[in-house]
Amino acid sequence: MEKFRAMIQGWLGYTLLVLLLIPFAFFGIESYFSGGGRDLVVAKVNGKPILKPDFDRVFESQRQDALSHMGPDADPSQLDLGALRQKVMDGLTNREIEHQAADALGIAFPQAQAWDMLSHAPVFQGSDGKFDASRLQRFLQQRSMSETDLLKEVQIGGQLQQLEFAMTSGFATAAEVHRLMALDSQTRDIGYALIPSDRLAQKVSITPAQIQSYFQAHAQDFKVPEQVSVDYLELRQDMLASKVTVTQDDIEHAYAEAIKSMGSQEQRHAEHILIKVDDKTNATQALAKINAIEKQAQAGVSFEKLAREYSQDEGSVASGGDLGFAGRGQFVPEFDKVLFSLKPGEISAPVHTQFGFHIIKLLEVKTPAVPTLASLHDQLVQGIEQQKAAQLFSDQVNDMNDAMYEAADLKDPSAKYHLPIQTSTAFSASTGTGAAANPKFRAMAFSDDVIKDSKNSSAVEVAKGDVVWMHVRSHTAAHPQTLAEATPAITKILTDQAVAVMAQQMTDAWSKAIRAGQNPATVVAASGYSWVQVHITRGTNLPDANLLRTAYWMPRPVAGQPSLQVVKTNQGQVLVQLVAVQDGKVSDAKISEAQVTQMMNQAQAAQFESDYIQALKQHAKVEITPLGKGLIKGGDADGGNS
Repeated sequence: MEKFRAMIQGWLGYTLLVLLLIPFAFFGIESYFSGGGRDLVVAKVNGKPILKPDFDRVFESQRQDALSHMGPDADPSQLDLGALRQKVMDGLTNREIEHQAADALGIAFPQAQAWDMLSHAPVFQGSDGKFDASRLQRFLQQRSMSETDLLKEVQIGGQLQQLEFAMTSGFATAAEVHRLMALDSQTRDIGYALIPSDRLAQKVSITPAQIQSYFQAHAQDFKVPEQVSVDYLELRQDMLASKVTVTQDDIEHAYAEAIKSMGSQEQRHAEHILIKVDDKTNATQALAKINAIEKQAQAGVSFEKLAREYSQDEGSVASGGDLGFAGRGQFVPEFDKVLFSLKPGEISAPVHTQFGFHIIKLLEVKTPAVPTLASLHDQLVQGIEQQKAAQLFSDQVNDMNDAMYEAADLKDPSAKYHLPIQTSTAFSASTGTGAAANPKFRAMAFSDDVIKDSKNSSAVEVAKGDVVWMHVRSHTAAHPQTLAEATPAITKILTDQAVAVMAQQMTDAWSKAIRAGQNPATVVAASGYSWVQVHITRGTNLPDANLLRTAYWMPRPVAGQPSLQVVKTNQGQVLVQLVAVQDGKVSDAKISEAQVTQMMNQAQAAQFESDYIQALKQHAKVEITPLGKGLIKGGDADGGNS
């Protein structure tokens, strides 16, 4: 049933497209839209151009997103910018291909609808919760975008969402579902022996001659990294808390909104029966069938029994059509409207939706109790304070972005906003201390705007409610290390290589002996190691996740031919033997048939969508220009280090 719920509100969920643009307020994309960049074509799809500013904007957004997902201790230098640039180019060309396909199919998203979406987006609402035209204009000015540009982006987004919904259909057979459920409950017996790397490392001795020889052959690999020191200003949301005042009118307005919201939180518990309209059943036939079922239901035949016998909704048929409790707006509009018009125990007339024809039976209604203002007072005050502080913070970030863009350094902004100029110690792109321990801080410090152009940076949100702006103080280019400086790294490299060779020799010898019929535990013990035997399920906690994955990938053992595999883990090399496989049963699966059906349908739908895009690409003429090829290689891409 989740897939049915997923269509909820259709493309209206694409309001998120607007919200996805918000991070650019923190990452300073102004430079990407300045000058003559609008005329720079990076690719053409069937003759229609994709421009460099669009590439730069998406690249910078995805780079920052990737850094945020790498965690607070992530090393930005580990980010594969080449792969990211290729991903961005593929994404932009695929988007244009889909856009053209949607146009050809007559899928449209009216400008009036796009404008309605923008006007209700939280980012463009004032403290009173109403649309604030000045916010939209400032948003557009900061990005050198016109209102028409933004409306066009929202229209395309809504259009593509409709195209995606049109394609997302999948159908998993009962046999496929049962097979997957049996596989999920399959168990195995394995034996394994771990060779800890640190234990072998104790036997390795690296000589100065080896170190010098390696250094001479790989001197270009050993460099003191590029380093930079920056001055920076920091603004935290908590600095603005003293400027927030909460009035009685604020509290009463917030209470009224909370009560209004609670009114929309009514939950309805219903059952439904679906007859699909598809290649086998046309609309007339489906309607006739659902009418016949409705008559039986109205005559007193068990609705649950009818649902189990006739409903074609794979997600709910096993539970007698039960949809559970749902709030207003959780289903497609036609279904939702009827559901919220019924009385408990009432059965609807046939309802036509994009899925086919339904009848609905309302079982129960839950309405939230209305709390008093006194009971919500503290919670409301806290929420208002947070909202106002967040608004002040957002406004000041935007104001400071403008000030930073106009200033040559941090002195004037520091004086204007009463923020002290702080100075970092020197740091590299991969490591730093203090403020530079934050990967987002380091990434901005090594951007072209800061290093090459010596500009003030745009804001970078180093943590929630914590933003900094920076200006380069000193910059040192990368330079070769001396032999003494490189010795620790070379020693580790040579030690790791020696350990890998020793471990491979050991597992090769063990494997040979086991295949010759010797007992694994005896073979391993002769070398001073332990053989562990364990019965595993897919949820068993083994020393390394890769060990469990491998155990389930290994082929079933054949008489006289042990199933053996060598696995590399963080702790060291492991020899694994698959001893036996116990086939699972559908009844033993820890996941329900409905859940498996849903997952398989979603996977099939995703594959269908991917195949559709590939088919479109095969018939599209995609040309990457020399400029585009240079961007992919990193030779001319703004917003990231090459």
